[in-house]
Amino acid sequence: MAVVRTHSASALGRWEPSLAHTFLPGCRQCGERHPLAFKVKPADLDHCPGCGAEVAPPGQTVKVPAKGGLVIWLANAMQAIARALHRLAERI
Repeated sequence: MAVVRTHSASALGRWEPSLAHTFLPGCRQCGERHPLAFKVKPADLDHCPGCGAEVAPPGQTVKVPAKGGLVIWLANAMQAIARALHRLAERI
């Protein structure tokens, strides 16, 4: 009978939270929000829900990583502990 060793590598790596900002331009004719900015998306994402004019495409997405803080330090410490436990389990 063969013994198959399995393990989960989900705790390996580095946890870095980040926030993504995407500029969504409003309608130039009526000032309505961009269709992608609505919580419940309209059926037509290419035209303004207010006046029906063509909407501009979404702008560039900028990803801003979070810096410092106790929560991030704690998350990285927990991942370091998980890596050490994972290595210990591999040796056993």
